[in-house]
Amino acid sequence: MAWIKRNLYFVITIVVGVGVTGFCGYLLYSTLEQNKTDRDKYFGDKGNLDNLQKKSPFPDQQNIQAAAADAERVRAFLNEFRKPFAGFPQAPKLDDRQFKEYLQKSIMQFGIEASNAGVGLPPNFNFAFAQQINVLNYSSDSIAPWLQELTEIKAILHILYNAKINYLEKIKRPAVAGEEPLNDDYLQVGTVTNTWGLVTPYMVNFRGFSAEIANVLAGIAASSNCFILKTIYVTPSREPLPQIADLQPPAPPPPPPRYQLPPTAEPANPFMQPNNPFMQNDPRNRFRERRQEMMPRSQYGPASQAPPPLAGPVTILTETPLFVTIYIDVVKLKAPEAPAPAAAPVAGPAGRTRKKPAER
Repeated sequence: MAWIKRNLYFVITIVVGVGVTGFCGYLLYSTLEQNKTDRDKYFGDKGNLDNLQKKSPFPDQQNIQAAAADAERVRAFLNEFRKPFAGFPQAPKLDDRQFKEYLQKSIMQFGIEASNAGVGLPPNFNFAFAQQINVLNYSSDSIAPWLQELTEIKAILHILYNAKINYLEKIKRPAVAGEEPLNDDYLQVGTVTNTWGLVTPYMVNFRGFSAEIANVLAGIAASSNCFILKTIYVTPSREPLPQIADLQPPAPPPPPPRYQLPPTAEPANPFMQPNNPFMQNDPRNRFRERRQEMMPRSQYGPASQAPPPLAGPVTILTETPLFVTIYIDVVKLKAPEAPAPAAAPVAGPAGRTRKKPAER
């Protein structure tokens, strides 16, 4: 103990040296481990590079340009693919009073278009908005979804009117947030949001014939918006369509009077008969034939034949009206993401330029 007191500085120096030696050994061991890890990573990357160089096609500049051209063709295909999924017009931003006016005007316009297209509608038909037509105050959160549904219903009605269906029975739509489904205008399912966009279901009941059903399906397939026909049910209609009175053919006009020559008396002299060969060159016989040719004749032939009656239309096939129920999904894709902005060059020291990294 006395020796340590006499050699205190020496002991402190030895302790510090041992500590520094241990710390250096720890650093050396850590460096060797990091070196081993980097060595393994280097040989792994080098092996991957060798494998890439041995593969076909080789990633040279020409193949990189070919890959870029393929990527451009894929982008062009995606742009063409999005055309059938065209979005709907942007709905205007309206308040309570403006929305009420817009709703009444839209329902009136739908009814006028149906009348112009010859499509029958139930009395006081409000196109799935019977609950909102007489309301004074609306929720501000529901106005925008209602406007979007009006736009989609307008597109569906455009297809039905162009198909010339006979009678539009009902339209059902999903309830929006904050709306209480109190009548039969609503579906049990609502709008679904997925990774691609929004899917809004609708149900339509109408009556017509097979030709009108085919026109509706063709209109859905040819629409610029994305309408997916999920289900279709076709049954005989329990209510007949308005019948058109059978058109009777008009009565034929009476035949015009037919003029006939009065019978001529037989000549007493047998040599004066017309069939007498000695009288064939008689000028009186030729005058009689000429007068008969100049007399007007009836277009219906001899007087003994009556004009044939005009036959009415013959029914070959009688088609019964059909009651159709279709379920349509309206798909609205999300807007494509904007590409990342390119790195802008930034002036560095000594007049050098370097690329500025894009902000994250």
